[in-house]
Amino acid sequence: EEADLRSAEAEAAAAEAETRASKIEAAVAAKDEGNRLFKAGDTSAAVSAYTRSISLDQSCAATWANRAAVHMQTGDFKAAEDDSTAALQRDPGYIKAHHRRGMARRQLGNLTAALQDFEIVQQALPDNAQVRAEILAASDALLKQRQNNGKGAEPKARLSKAEVEVQAKEEAEANAKAIKAAKLEA
Repeated sequence: EEADLRSAEAEAAAAEAETRASKIEAAVAAKDEGNRLFKAGDTSAAVSAYTRSISLDQSCAATWANRAAVHMQTGDFKAAEDDSTAALQRDPGYIKAHHRRGMARRQLGNLTAALQDFEIVQQALPDNAQVRAEILAASDALLKQRQNNGKGAEPKARLSKAEVEVQAKEEAEANAKAIKAAKLEA
């Protein structure tokens, strides 16, 4: 009787593992379909394919980041930010997800957070001219935003472009340290 119970438990575990493997296989196939559809320019179908993949396996950071890329292309920047954040929850060091989230945040006007993401990307890709240009554009926009918010204030209350860049860099370094600490704890 005890042997039968162990045998039944082993069979149940094997069936569960097989179900999990088939779900992962189906999730990979749906992600691949999303990639194909996105390359073909069918953004609506690509989002559906990525969503199907995520419903089968939520652990794949690349699927979340790929769906974020589609959202960026369609102008749904909030969804792009959310999906990039979901990707980073699964893989905090995923540079493409930081980059996409930074671009989404810049479009949403969350410039300080965008700069934090861009600084993390720049630390990983220090020679990337596109990232440098995005940091400069976000820094300029943040400076203008802060100056506009400070209209009517004394000129001393306004931050210079260099001060904005220093502040953003300090915030990005703190964020990068937190990510490293989170990786060490994992």
